[in-house]
Amino acid sequence: MSKPNENLEILKQYLEYRFVIIILALSISIIYAIIIYLFDIPKETVLYGALLSISALIFVGIFDFYKYRNKLKILSKKELPENLKGIEKTLAKLWIDAENKLSENKRSAINHLHEMEDFYTIWAHQIKTPIAAMHMVLEDMQSEEKNILKAEIFRIEEYVQMMMAYLKLRQDSSDYVFKHCNIDEIMRESIRKYAPQFIRKKLKLKFDGGEHEIVTDPKWLGLLFDQILSNAIKYTKEGSINIYWENKNSIVIKDSGIGIPKEDLPRVTELGYTGYNGRTNKKSTGIGLYLAKCIVKNLGSNLKIKSKVGKGTTVIIEF
Repeated sequence: MSKPNENLEILKQYLEYRFVIIILALSISIIYAIIIYLFDIPKETVLYGALLSISALIFVGIFDFYKYRNKLKILSKKELPENLKGIEKTLAKLWIDAENKLSENKRSAINHLHEMEDFYTIWAHQIKTPIAAMHMVLEDMQSEEKNILKAEIFRIEEYVQMMMAYLKLRQDSSDYVFKHCNIDEIMRESIRKYAPQFIRKKLKLKFDGGEHEIVTDPKWLGLLFDQILSNAIKYTKEGSINIYWENKNSIVIKDSGIGIPKEDLPRVTELGYTGYNGRTNKKSTGIGLYLAKCIVKNLGSNLKIKSKVGKGTTVIIEF
């Protein structure tokens, strides 16, 4: 806040603080004017008395205002002014105690959050070792359950990736490297990643790509595509997923899945919100679309979701 605006705000507070005294002074002035009018006192005497009274009021008012402002400055440093008395002193002490307690709680909460983030970061890196070991074991297996186990391990990897992305977003991470990227190639990488899921569920895929380039972060854009494709596959039991460009700036991911109820649609990007489909499916985390919304915002893009129950969902990313 600039100095003039700050002084105006303090003056406004001061006038509110001294409101009763100001009203009392005005009332006395009105009574004084009425008495003068009734008793026909000479104008020179009236003018002289008025000038003296106004000068005294201005002097006292300025002096009192500066005292008030200095008290505020001392209180803003969480110190107690020496000249406070009565209820002013009690209220000021309570306010300073509350401010100190709030600061202490805030520091404690931040420390706890950092500890929790450090723990989950370490856990996420450590869990990759047993996942890699399971992949190696599965490569040597020849049983019918091999593909089922691979799909489950893939889901575990997805959840670990989601958690890592969530932690980085929570930390206001500067883990962004913007450069010229081919969006279609990034989308193809996500499609290749989820190819086994398409095959396992026997879903058709149509991708009308091209050579669309944009300045963005390829890693985070890939994660955005992963989240949307994962959701599309999860809630599409049969049919197809179509990916195409609506114009030069918008890519569309359209599925023929179960769709999202109208009442859930405004809240699907909220953290932890699973909606009717999530409660029915029992496997929804309520994190995927929240991450998508955060990533889109950080990349300077826009996300739109349209859906109809039984007809499928359309996700539009506007670059």
